[in-house]
Amino acid sequence: MDHPGKTLKERFLDPLGITPYRLAKSIGVRQTRISQIIRGKRAITADTAVRLGAFFGVPPRWFIDLQGRYDLAQSASSADGIEQHPGRYWVRPNGAQRLGPVPAAKPTTHRVEPGLRKRIRAQAALTPERLRRDLISVEYDDGTKAIVGKSADEPAA
Repeated sequence: MDHPGKTLKERFLDPLGITPYRLAKSIGVRQTRISQIIRGKRAITADTAVRLGAFFGVPPRWFIDLQGRYDLAQSASSADGIEQHPGRYWVRPNGAQRLGPVPAAKPTTHRVEPGLRKRIRAQAALTPERLRRDLISVEYDDGTKAIVGKSADEPAA
């Protein structure tokens, strides 16, 4: 993965014809900061991301995410060879909690309220006749229930 500075140069500065010096002066930082970012010698900090975002009209989060993805890609190789701790954990702000064995997945079912069914039928009535479908409730083999549209020439599921 390319350094965020390369992306900054190729996707913002070059197409707009902006020099690193002009960008630095426009966002109120030293030119060395921008030059180091472009050369891949410096990371895009939160402060720089806010300034770049304001200048280019891009959410600052975009630059932060770009830097984060780059940092993760660089660090991924250092995780090779680390043995994973056995077990499953639920990580919360106040610490990790060990979970029991993996539960079997249960199908999720939802009850469709009569009001929703009525609104769906009213919306379906507005469609052209050639596109109109009948609403039917279907229960699949895994226990999942759904409301589906069925044409008159389709067999029921």
